[in-house]
Amino acid sequence: MSPSALNFLRSTGTRSVSVALFSSSALRLVTSARNLFTSNFSSVNSEMHEPT
Repeated sequence: MSPSALNFLRSTGTRSVSVALFSSSALRLVTSARNLFTSNFSSVNSEMHEPT
């Protein structure tokens, strides 16, 4: 195998690993943000629908 192909494979592997790490952390961030938004929205909704 030529050194350039080896370098390409190594850089591609590093990039895919970093992309996988980034996507998993982004997914975790989105999930926590959505959970936070849903709990806030449901509490605001119940406050709005409470009879005064």
